[in-house]
Amino acid sequence: MKKKLRVLILTGSGHLGWSKHFINVLYGKEFINLHIIRLNQPNGQLSNLSAFYKMIDKLNIEKLLRKRTVDLMLNLLYEQHDLYFDDIINSFYVHVPYRGGDHPITYYKPHIGKLINIPLKCYDYHILKRKNIFVFCNSFATYSNWFRFNVPGEIIYYPFDYDKYFIDPHKINIAVSIGVFSRFKMHEVTMQIAKLVKNVKFFVIGALNDPKYFEYLRKMKPSNVTLIPNASEELKIKILSKAKFYVHSRPAEGLGVANLEGMAAGAVPIVIDSGAFKEIVNPSIGFRWKTPEEAAEKISFLLEHPSLWQRLSNNAVQKVKMFSPEMFEERIKRGFDKLFSIYFA
Repeated sequence: MKKKLRVLILTGSGHLGWSKHFINVLYGKEFINLHIIRLNQPNGQLSNLSAFYKMIDKLNIEKLLRKRTVDLMLNLLYEQHDLYFDDIINSFYVHVPYRGGDHPITYYKPHIGKLINIPLKCYDYHILKRKNIFVFCNSFATYSNWFRFNVPGEIIYYPFDYDKYFIDPHKINIAVSIGVFSRFKMHEVTMQIAKLVKNVKFFVIGALNDPKYFEYLRKMKPSNVTLIPNASEELKIKILSKAKFYVHSRPAEGLGVANLEGMAAGAVPIVIDSGAFKEIVNPSIGFRWKTPEEAAEKISFLLEHPSLWQRLSNNAVQKVKMFSPEMFEERIKRGFDKLFSIYFA
């Protein structure tokens, strides 16, 4: 590589927790001239595209890109913002998809009792128009959307801070499910599972995003389910420490950080057979299911075989360490090595 590469990183206040790892990998490299633009995002994210466009206009990023003063642009903002750059970007483009899932994206519909497929979102196709693109994905489930179009990329698995979780030595028959109280998290499926395993206490924990949906769940939940909206981090970790199981019903997760929380606390994952769970949860640490009935059977089976449950729990705690920040940076480095060898050798 004869000349220095001019690299622009576009990030925001809502993503500094993990985007710093991308910066760590690139900072100080002799062949890279690094330029970082941070957008100040209210409430941690840009809630609408018009606000995003106004910020971009103020920073004259369009002028910067049109003049070809950037060799490589790394966008660490939400996917929808990529549409803005369709017609103006001349530099090499690095995309970091947030959304995961199978391809096509798979959703479980409880009222018809089966999985249905949803096509890729429109902005994915906009990005695919480009020839000079590389993607960093949080799982193979996410990358599969790009792999079929021969888009080069690297699977990096977003970092997870597992050190703050602990395991109560006296675990009890508790199952935990974590996710915002919003319809797309499909907590009603977890309710169906709970109805079939009445000797297990279920705790559903999440931010209260949709009060009407929360009220719907409150009225339909069985007696062995407790809903905890807006729980403190301390309370969530304490409940997880006592739980034997982590249950997740929302399909097409790009990684499923809540599942990692359960694993770190020694809760055996009982998760829907979809998205990144297919590559993370195997028979050595837990079970995947296709129907609520199957999930209930797995929980009951493990209650009858405590030695097997203990082995799976121990393995889950060990496996979660592969998502450490250090491993995250190693995978980012491997991805950039691949990118540079393909396009800038």
